Amino acid sequence: MLGSEARLRSKRDLIEEFIESYMPQMRSVDETRDTFNDYWERKRSEAFERICREEDLDAEAFSALIEAYPSMSRWVISATLRLL
Repeated sequence: MLGSEARLRSKRDLIEEFIESYMPQMRSVDETRDTFNDYWERKRSEAFERICREEDLDAEAFSALIEAYPSMSRWVISATLRLL
């Protein structure tokens, strides 16, 4: 399944790592969901910090840009459509 879904392929390694490392210890669906959410957030934070460090980015400014991006992209699309 992970190999066939285009959206999931880039996340395949992380999901497989979680399954191998955490799933044998899980006892309930709620515990699995909570543990996965914690794992995913930790990996996301690690990736964000690594990008900031490698690219010498200001973490606060980069975070603000990422948070503003969805609304900026809607504005750009809206403005573009008005020009057409």
